[in-house]
Amino acid sequence: MSAKLSSIVEPTPEASMAAPSKAAISHLQDLAKAYQAIAAKNAERMKAAITELTQVKTPVEFLALQQKLMTEAMDAAIADTTHIVKLTAGAFTASFKPS
Repeated sequence: MSAKLSSIVEPTPEASMAAPSKAAISHLQDLAKAYQAIAAKNAERMKAAITELTQVKTPVEFLALQQKLMTEAMDAAIADTTHIVKLTAGAFTASFKPS
C-alpha cells in the first residue's frame, strides 16, 4: 500500500484518540459539576436535618423525624446515584466512540 493511501486508510493514534477525548471532556466536566452539586446539596440537607433534630421535644417525635430523614436520605441517594450513573455512562460512551 502506498504511503498516501496508507495514511487515509489507517488513522494515526493521535487522530483516533483526539476526537473521542475532546467529546469526553464535556461529559467529564458535567460529571464533576454533578458531584459538586450533590456535595453542596448533602451539606444543606445535613444542616437542615440537624436543625430539625434539635427542635424535637419527645422520643416519639425524634423517632418519627429520624424515620422521615432516613427515608428522604435514601430517596435522594438513589436519585443522585442514578444521575451519576447516566453521566458516567455518557462519558465512557463518548470516550470510546469511534471517530
